[in-house]
Amino acid sequence: SWRLYILSNIRKNEIIKNLKDFENRGFKDKLNKIYRRLPKMECEGCGICCYDSPICTYAEFLYIFDYFNNDSNFNYGERLEIYKKAFRENIMGFISNEMPCAFLNQHNRCLIHERAPLSCKFWGTKTDEEYDRDLNMDHDRNKKYKEHYAKMGIDIPDEVINFTTPNCKNVKIVSNPYNLNGKDFDRIIIDDLTKINRPYSNKNAPDWSISTYLLYYVFGEEVLKYRNKVIKEYQSGNANAVEEYINKIDFEKYI
Repeated sequence: SWRLYILSNIRKNEIIKNLKDFENRGFKDKLNKIYRRLPKMECEGCGICCYDSPICTYAEFLYIFDYFNNDSNFNYGERLEIYKKAFRENIMGFISNEMPCAFLNQHNRCLIHERAPLSCKFWGTKTDEEYDRDLNMDHDRNKKYKEHYAKMGIDIPDEVINFTTPNCKNVKIVSNPYNLNGKDFDRIIIDDLTKINRPYSNKNAPDWSISTYLLYYVFGEEVLKYRNKVIKEYQSGNANAVEEYINKIDFEKYI
């Protein structure tokens, strides 16, 4: 299937090779230029939007991972904790809306703000009509997830399927030299990103979050090995199932 094809192409060695290719092709510089065109934003730091896992393309993941895997930005211990948070997010995302993005810190600030996905960068710039359109697409995608996992005996709660992060009114545009708005996100930025992402089309999973890409980088398909079992245990009444599972993982063996 399409999904299994994607899984077979997400491997640590492949990602490292792709990172070198990404830079050699000048894609890192091109994304730098795209990001320099974006409006400069300020927010109140409520963190609400960060409880909706940011979806990104494979090219954006490479751009983020280049930053995340740099020792001058994150040391080993910090990366280890983020991998653990990514695991919680990946599992709990099927159960509740109480687990934020793995890159949200205790002060409700993004640890990778410099290279956060474009969907994050444009948060709060869209009109209510544009926001409602995107929200409907998200909910339709989530309903397909619910149907898929129901076949495996997992009931994703309706509050997760219909989770709605309100269109933020607390984001302030500090400067916008290119006068970009929500429509430009679809018309210009996405077009440019699609060109950069094209060479990696066999690895691009359009509904994957940063955390999912991160976990497949480290663990590959091992991510799936016990996830459904843990979710079933949690939903059967074992509130500690997720933490028990994470505590058994020898992260140092993989990282």
